[in-house]
Amino acid sequence: LHFANEGINDPLSLRGAIVTLTVALSDAAFVSNIFINHVVESCAALKDFRVFGFEDDKAIGRPWELGTFQYIERSNPMTPQSYLIPASIDGKKVPRFRAISLAIDSNWGDRSTCLCFLGVHGATSL
Repeated sequence: LHFANEGINDPLSLRGAIVTLTVALSDAAFVSNIFINHVVESCAALKDFRVFGFEDDKAIGRPWELGTFQYIERSNPMTPQSYLIPASIDGKKVPRFRAISLAIDSNWGDRSTCLCFLGVHGATSL
């Protein structure tokens, strides 16, 4: 995993088309949306991906599968795409999460996948 942080448009470059990225949240939160953006043309954007939530910050407990999504290439590159996270799954209320995993299953045609922006929105209480 390599992250170039030289400027605002420097992407997180992930080797391979199938990768997983996990981030710990600063506070436990009821996640409502995931935002993703890809603004550079020098590497492939993610395509198909899944989102998982973890109640622990190490992401070693039982994951909650929060959805399967697709990033639409060639949309307005300056506007992040938003993906709604359900408040309940199979009749169970989704808990607050300490970590979120992004499982990238494919990209738009390269050996590496770039991610320019990943935003996790939610609330610490309902």
